[in-house]
Amino acid sequence: QGITNDYYVIFVVLHFLNYFLPSQLIEKIFLFGILWLAASGMHRLVKTFSSSETWACYFAGLLYLFSPFAYSRFLAGQYLILLGFALMPWFVASLWNFLESPGPRSSCRLLLWALAVSIVDLHSIFVMALLVVVSLVGIRLAENVDFGGLLKWGLGTSLAWVVLSSYWLLPLLFGTSSTAVLIRNFNPQFVQAFQTVGDPRYGVLFNAAAMYGFWVDKLGHYRLPKSVVGIWPGLAVLFIV
Repeated sequence: QGITNDYYVIFVVLHFLNYFLPSQLIEKIFLFGILWLAASGMHRLVKTFSSSETWACYFAGLLYLFSPFAYSRFLAGQYLILLGFALMPWFVASLWNFLESPGPRSSCRLLLWALAVSIVDLHSIFVMALLVVVSLVGIRLAENVDFGGLLKWGLGTSLAWVVLSSYWLLPLLFGTSSTAVLIRNFNPQFVQAFQTVGDPRYGVLFNAAAMYGFWVDKLGHYRLPKSVVGIWPGLAVLFIV
């Protein structure tokens, strides 16, 4: 599909990397990289932006890595979605750094992490947008905020992201990309097939809050952690709190 494919850049990187490394080694590096980026990113985020004890940083990293969300998608083979998931704490750290001190360095870091997430996983763009909105609401309540700098550098960063993402944004807008084709063919049957799965006893909302509910879960291709941990509702409440 060429450059109309939304994941063109990551496919090109993997293609040329295969000239220097065997595909089996690339696969192992890719999978291990997802695990390392997820755990270390969340550990670093909590350590940098909270006054928590050291154990809390490790707990956050391990929970992010071994969550039912990551477990299900790893077994389902959705590795690019997992890579976007693993990069999200690094994006959040760059976002909060930017909000605290807007400027050329912080805006460049924010741009690079936003590009990295959008290159590997378009789904995560919606999560990024939500995190930006929530963080802006939070910074609005803070004192001594440089709103002029935020506006100037924020608009510049957003414009740069749009320009550098135009290789997939324009085909999407003109309806020629693979995602645009999927959107055109989407129907109520797809919505029903991909909707969040509820727990037979506790329903959809609690199941999703407990980080379950992936549509592949109902197909029975793998065993869910909650099926072998009888106290999983209690653990889920504890983690939510």
